[in-house]
Amino acid sequence: MPDQRVRLRGICWDHARCVKPMAAAAAVWRSVRGVEVAWDARPLSAFNDQAVEELAADYDLIVFDHPMVGAAARAGCLAPLDDLLPDEVLDAHAADTVGGSHASYQYAGHQWGLAVDAACQVAAFRPDLLAAHEVEVPATWDDVVALARALPGKVVLPLYPADAFCSLLTISASLGTPLDAEASGFHRDAVALLATLAQVVDRSSFSLNPPALLDRMTSDDAIVYVPLLFGYTNYSRPSTSGRPVRFTNIPTTGIPTASSPGGCARHLTTTGARGADASAVGTGEATGPRGSTLGGAGIGVSATSAHRVEAAAFASWVSGTTAQRYVVLPNEGQPASAATWSDPEADALVGGFFRDTRATMDAVWTRPRTPWWRAFQEEASGLLAEELSAGSAPAEIVRVLDRLLDDHRRARDGR
Repeated sequence: MPDQRVRLRGICWDHARCVKPMAAAAAVWRSVRGVEVAWDARPLSAFNDQAVEELAADYDLIVFDHPMVGAAARAGCLAPLDDLLPDEVLDAHAADTVGGSHASYQYAGHQWGLAVDAACQVAAFRPDLLAAHEVEVPATWDDVVALARALPGKVVLPLYPADAFCSLLTISASLGTPLDAEASGFHRDAVALLATLAQVVDRSSFSLNPPALLDRMTSDDAIVYVPLLFGYTNYSRPSTSGRPVRFTNIPTTGIPTASSPGGCARHLTTTGARGADASAVGTGEATGPRGSTLGGAGIGVSATSAHRVEAAAFASWVSGTTAQRYVVLPNEGQPASAATWSDPEADALVGGFFRDTRATMDAVWTRPRTPWWRAFQEEASGLLAEELSAGSAPAEIVRVLDRLLDDHRRARDGR
């Protein structure tokens, strides 16, 4: 008699933060439901840039980034989850995610993915090295510039193309001038600040994405502080081997000018900017850690899957409160569940990561999901990294990015 067991294929990205929890979830699901889920992995660069429609024919389940939603919806390659899951189930997911993660997978009146992982750009530091240098965690962007100048080569910012672009988006929103992709262009002050940072941080920044940077940060003493990178709980867990890394909130806009000299206090405080008032607003005034670019990952179901109902059931379970806390988190995953982020015992497992970055997560900026954004983001990321590496003037960088943005808008409009 032929084997009637349902077999699903999924694609995630090739880091322990995704591979290990998905493998553990597959083992539990097979035991409980008798459904097999086999996972492949793609590079982080492909997760950032590859179109979902290139994967949908080969997989039942796809772990993807929320800016891909508009293009995927237009291509019809994902199944609307509101057609596969009850409203009350989707409502429960919406109520239990941090940083608007659930809403980031909505487009054109449908839910195209469920938040299985939550992240945003945060700051990272080595508490032992800051103590050795008798400096505190920078609280403002001026402090960051001053620290990089005071400790040459010790401050790093991932300027790998996708990360450089996300940092520009974060800085723009942090300064109170978030990009309006449909109606405006890039703000010169934000570009000027990023260009200044690119000149004062270590040159290795241009070849490092967050996992590579954090691998280096835990393996030697070259890096003291990173002002912006997508956080990974894998590196802050007490169980992690290597040097200790802590994560905290992003710098605030105390004096948001790239040219002012700033200053770094000479006494270590491991709380860093954690105590900043996240409700304060106003360009030119001290503000909380607002505007960080939302990252994380969603899990969607291919429209061509022969087992869409079974795939949606797995996606809903692995994104749900119980699996997030007791399957995803213990297996090096980074849950999107607000209940997990608020659980002191869960927070202890990740070395205080949830507590120390929650203010940043609660005030994130979500990238556009319009269909043309994915291609624009990929192209803009490469151009921005090239201009920053070449030391181009901020006005020239703005001109290049705005021209590209206009090109994509015209293509959208058929002009």
